Amino acid sequence: MSIALPEVKESGALASYSLMPPDSAAHDPASSGVFRTRWAFGDRNRAEVGKVLGEALVAEVPRIRQLLVRENLLAAIQSPETPSIRRRGALKSELLLMVDDYPREKLQDLLSRIDEDDPFIELFTRWADMRRGLLP
Repeated sequence: MSIALPEVKESGALASYSLMPPDSAAHDPASSGVFRTRWAFGDRNRAEVGKVLGEALVAEVPRIRQLLVRENLLAAIQSPETPSIRRRGALKSELLLMVDDYPREKLQDLLSRIDEDDPFIELFTRWADMRRGLLP
């Protein structure tokens, strides 16, 4: 079982988790990217796919549930061993996740590590100020 790197979408999600089916349960085993994550639920292999999917969920759901704990999600976002769960880069994901917990100085320090021309800085700063009641 492997985990795919998802495309970045502006949905607001900080992380995603894809269960890649083995070839025997894949809709199109020769596909790459997001298409490789599709499971085959046709009549030809319904029992096999159900068995494999059940095994995958039993193995992976406990790992996924751990990401619901903020500290665990932050650790996964920061870890170089789990880049596939990030929807954005590690730094931006950390800023978005910890906006309400980090002091302003820590947020500014992290923002200083982003390319100064990146529009994220201004958008994030305005959003953080709104969350703190500093802007309407």
